Amino acid sequence: IKLLQLLSKESHQNITFHCRNIVAYKDEKSSNLKAALVLRGFNGQELRAQGISRLRYTVIEDGCSKSNGEWGKTVIEYRTQTSTRLPVVDLAPMDIGKPDQEFGLDISPVCFS
Repeated sequence: IKLLQLLSKESHQNITFHCRNIVAYKDEKSSNLKAALVLRGFNGQELRAQGISRLRYTVIEDGCSKSNGEWGKTVIEYRTQTSTRLPVVDLAPMDIGKPDQEFGLDISPVCFS
């Protein structure tokens, strides 16, 4: 991975968060991003939904914005010119601990270019 990081000008990766009764990005009730997922990059940097623009991920699809008992999915993309931030090595759901919550992950390979 270190060699790929050193030889790359940019990289990107997608995370698909499958959810049931868990907010992954924007909470439909409060219309804020306080419950948004936090990702940890390869270099230990936290990647968030808001904050410093270079450490901010984008959301392609947000189907995890309400707790309605149905399964949904949120697709997150992180693009960077600092290739040492990828791959994503950890993920922290913030809206966790309530009864009847479930989630799963699909993590795409990193594309170094």
